[in-house]
Amino acid sequence: WRLGTRQHEVLFELLIRMRERKGDYVSPAVFVPLAERVGMMSKIDLWGVRHVLGVLAGKQAFDGRTAFSINLSNQT
Repeated sequence: WRLGTRQHEVLFELLIRMRERKGDYVSPAVFVPLAERVGMMSKIDLWGVRHVLGVLAGKQAFDGRTAFSINLSNQT
């Protein structure tokens, strides 16, 4: 994300990570191909977009320019 004014921009990157039942992280190299294979990646992408927009809606403290990028799967 790019937040702030031309003089002061704050940059963010959203990364989705998956945790297994034990709490350990699963590499995106493992879960993304699996999610694409079973047709779940579009749902994961949609969840990520909704979550980010919900967080941004609650952040009224950011003034000035606001922009962000979201990487979506090819299926989406």
